Amino acid sequence: MKHTKLFYSVLFIIGILLSGSSVSYAKTLAEQKESERKFVESNEELLGQLPKQQATVLRKLYLEGKSPQDIESGLGITQKTISQHKTAGLERLRELADPDGSLVRNNEELLSQLSKQQAKVLRMLFIEGKSPQDIESELGIVQHTVSQHKTAGLERLRELADPDGSLVRNNEELLSQLSKQQAKVLRMLFIEGKSPQDIESELGIVQHTVSQHKTAGLERLRELADPDGSLVRNNEELLGQLSKQQATVLRMLFIEGKSFQDIESGLGITQKTISKYKTAGLEWLRSIIAKNKSVPANSPCAQVF
Repeated sequence: MKHTKLFYSVLFIIGILLSGSSVSYAKTLAEQKESERKFVESNEELLGQLPKQQATVLRKLYLEGKSPQDIESGLGITQKTISQHKTAGLERLRELADPDGSLVRNNEELLSQLSKQQAKVLRMLFIEGKSPQDIESELGIVQHTVSQHKTAGLERLRELADPDGSLVRNNEELLSQLSKQQAKVLRMLFIEGKSPQDIESELGIVQHTVSQHKTAGLERLRELADPDGSLVRNNEELLGQLSKQQATVLRMLFIEGKSFQDIESGLGITQKTISKYKTAGLEWLRSIIAKNKSVPANSPCAQVF
């Protein structure tokens, strides 16, 4: 009898705990939904920049107060698809509402590839939520310097997080020198934010062709935007024929993406000397390539170069 009472007492306590957990979980879900509703409502003007289905789902869920079941019935799409549109739409809306903060928070692991001060400023601003005044006080640097570290750090982080997108956006004026389809695909992908599926539908070309235009277009754009870098990256195997310092400087500049300041610090040589090695190295590399092209491939002399 005693054991039976103890058993039911334990069950009663477990029931109370489970009930409390359920109430707490439901409360958390309700708070999250209200937070999302306020976020969507305060950024309603940005919904037009989302894909049509994502915008429609967010509008119906958070502005019209419809349930997933209502949307399933009205749009003829499954609740799983509704959930996917909701998640993707909220993520994209956050990027549009706070592009700099989203960039930093979504790529925190890349901050180590920035300068120490740039990384520290971005972390304090966008992850810790500090103000420029707080940073000025804590780091002992003026707000103008804080702003410089922020701007340079965000620019570098964009290149690291989305090198293709940065290439296209920073060289939009060069797109006219690509084929019409290549330029159109790159613009739609990286400037208008369209998906390959969107492009397939709008241009009437299969996604495989979209991918081909993207690859060829990016390759050509790199050559136009950074002819020296393309020269080095496309002929890395020839760097061994340059002097050791020339090869090191070209590799650090164009393959590792180091700055003159980084190289000056790493190699212990002045920026003027770095510039000389760069110029001489590029000149030698072009001459080696020219010699290779001037010798027939089946000639024994071709092996010399």
